[in-house]
Amino acid sequence: MGTGTHTPTAQYWIVYIHGGYFRDPKVQASSFHPALGQLIDPQNADEHIRSVQQHIQGYASINYRLSPHQGYPQGDDVSNYERREAKWPEQLDDVLSAIEWLQAKYGFGER
Repeated sequence: MGTGTHTPTAQYWIVYIHGGYFRDPKVQASSFHPALGQLIDPQNADEHIRSVQQHIQGYASINYRLSPHQGYPQGDDVSNYERREAKWPEQLDDVLSAIEWLQAKYGFGER
């Protein structure tokens, strides 16, 4: 017989930080969209993904400033927002600031 207490299902956040070695302009926060589409589809054919869905409280995709890349020169027409001029550890600072902002706004704690 149960004790009458209910243990809530653990809820987690999925925070996507795109790759690209902090400088590839082709890899962006929107690179998460295909995976996100799989994770939020309640009709997903993969039973493992469906079993994870009940444990997800929220999603975030973090962008950060990029460093220059010799394979992608920038012209003068590149906007300040898209300029690749970051120097290490500015990219890490951007990621940590975004996580701090998410924590302050949504209070997801260690999840």
